[in-house]
Amino acid sequence: MNTILPYINETRKLDNKQYRKWFKENHISKFYRPWLHVLLNGGTLLSCIVFNILNIREWSLSVLSVFIFSMLLGNFVVWAVHRYPLHRRFKFWTYPYDTHTVMHHRYFTADYITYDDFSDVYAVFFPIHVVVGFGLVIQPLFYFSVNYFFGSQLAYAFCASTAFYFLLYEFVHWASHLAENHPLMKVGWLRYMRNHHIVHHNPKLMMKYNFCIVYPLMDILMGTSYKEKVLPKDDAEDHFNDVKNNLSN
Repeated sequence: MNTILPYINETRKLDNKQYRKWFKENHISKFYRPWLHVLLNGGTLLSCIVFNILNIREWSLSVLSVFIFSMLLGNFVVWAVHRYPLHRRFKFWTYPYDTHTVMHHRYFTADYITYDDFSDVYAVFFPIHVVVGFGLVIQPLFYFSVNYFFGSQLAYAFCASTAFYFLLYEFVHWASHLAENHPLMKVGWLRYMRNHHIVHHNPKLMMKYNFCIVYPLMDILMGTSYKEKVLPKDDAEDHFNDVKNNLSN
């Protein structure tokens, strides 16, 4: 709390352009290379997918079922993690909230959802250490856990499919921060999810609505899909109040 409160007080009155400039000057190292960020994240996840798929010797119905299960499980996990630790500040685990709600949602708002230049991917993609940690730590845990109960083939399938969902998440989230006239917005699914994500970045709505990124199933099932056609006014003061309330809880 002691580190975040001065942070939000210092940036409270900055408009979006001023905040992005301030953030780059204070939080992005001069050694940061956006192309390396994209390469390491994408390369790690793609390597996990390829390695595990190459180890699947027989594509049975059970293996294909694991991929379907992972697509559903991934949607639930993203919804749950996004709704709670990313938007509720737990005292025992403040990092998710501080990096997501405090920083990402101040960097990108409903009115300013697109990134200005390539360096803005710093605020779009997962931090490198999270993705590399997923590949080096979480994937082996997935493999040995599933292998213990169901055998190596389903373990490889689960690892491949979870890495695929993570990569798909990164891609769709990136696409959701592209300009409205970008060629990818001609793809109906990506255009829909971009509009879905814009709603979530409204400071008045971010705690309650549109937590899904890849597709909106869990938002629909859990009643967190925003149905109104008009968004509330996009006000940075609402973001400040939300953060301050979370700090006091």
